[in-house]
Amino acid sequence: GVSPFCVASSNMPDTPPLDRRGWGLGYAHVLPDELFMQIISFFGPKELLSASCISPYFYLCCQEDDLWKDAFIRNRDLTGGIKFKSTWKITTLFPGDTPVPEHFTRPQHRFANIYSLYLYSKWYRSHMDVSKFGSDTGLLERRDAATFPLQEFIDNYDFVSRPVLITGTTRDWAAPMNWTRDNLVAKYGDALFKVSDRGNKKVRITLREYLNYIDTQRDEDPLYIFDSGYGERIPDLLKDYDVPSFFPEDYFEVLGSKRPSYRWLVIGLEVKFFDSVKIN
Repeated sequence: GVSPFCVASSNMPDTPPLDRRGWGLGYAHVLPDELFMQIISFFGPKELLSASCISPYFYLCCQEDDLWKDAFIRNRDLTGGIKFKSTWKITTLFPGDTPVPEHFTRPQHRFANIYSLYLYSKWYRSHMDVSKFGSDTGLLERRDAATFPLQEFIDNYDFVSRPVLITGTTRDWAAPMNWTRDNLVAKYGDALFKVSDRGNKKVRITLREYLNYIDTQRDEDPLYIFDSGYGERIPDLLKDYDVPSFFPEDYFEVLGSKRPSYRWLVIGLEVKFFDSVKIN
């Protein structure tokens, strides 16, 4: 496995760790891992398989599932959906209904004395439980929709840009009852939905396959359903909710035929927001 370099230093304070990275990457060892991984992110499946045979360090770098995900999305027509198979490497090499050989489902090789803070951080972010990191300090004012007059909201909050959390706006919606996992799969399991933007590539996946994906994936940056056209394709979904009375105006109406996308169906993991941590 991969450990951060600082662990190696603390475990062996008087002995420098074996430099598998130096001899494993050759002249490329002068590049930081972030830049090296950016370069091999342009590799296709054949190049990733070939490079993984060079050295243990190359092998571990080429096992990064984000590389395989990007290669899969770059090199395939995904308008007809994705059939995810536990990892993006397996999904790429054995697409669709292609059977997966037994040896591809075994755990990957493990090597001692491999140290990379970058690779370890990617693994850590995709496996740690962040559900306990959120906190509600109670500083944000809350008002119940049933006892919150619209004019008070306009005068005392909206007009003066004062934040407030309005609770209870979904009490009369049918969505909480109708939009359970089992109900959605039964009604719309084979419907195609647009996946969160992956560059200029249109990626669509059936709801059934997407739910299978989120059950089995370990992505650092997972895919989300982020679909602005669901209302036109599945109008029954629009019947299960309505716009809260606090927002009666539809300002996009003035744009007529130039009206931009204004509603999205978002489905994804309950807690998985590491992009801001990774980038900032």
